[in-house]
Amino acid sequence: AARGDSMVICVLNSGSNGNAIFLASGGTRILVDAGISLRLLRQRLGLIGCRAEELAAVLVSHEHIDHCRGLPGLSRSHPALQVFANESTAAGVELTARAALAAPWSIFETGADFTVGALHVQSFSVPHDTGDPVAYVVDDGTHRVGVATDLGTATPVVRRHLRGCDALIIETNHDIDMLRQ
Repeated sequence: AARGDSMVICVLNSGSNGNAIFLASGGTRILVDAGISLRLLRQRLGLIGCRAEELAAVLVSHEHIDHCRGLPGLSRSHPALQVFANESTAAGVELTARAALAAPWSIFETGADFTVGALHVQSFSVPHDTGDPVAYVVDDGTHRVGVATDLGTATPVVRRHLRGCDALIIETNHDIDMLRQ
């Protein structure tokens, strides 16, 4: 799925029935959220020539079920998978999904940067009705991709982090007034 010096971006699913976004570059393959079943996730990854076992990590934005439904099954089937979240989100996911992950969480503080293989990740706070929701900017040294889910307002923090991105993936609830803003 990742070839040459380009970043591959594929929205595997979006909406209230589940969210999962695939990003790959430099041989590193990750997901932002795993809100669909393991079966559907495997099917969608297969359509783009990737197997779930090739994923290096999942970055979790927040604990709503449409963002974490597939995490327990994915982590059991792929114990080497790193799952990144802040402390509030990790605790919320285990309550929401009613299951612990097979591997330990990779916990970060909101606003922290970290690296997954060839990808540099910046986390930042976004407004949403959960404990500590985040969005991400993923950078492979050449391209910057911003991923913000359930975004209702473009705060100054959101604008600052997404400025200069080569691509944006923004998922919002359908609200005409919010979309106009």
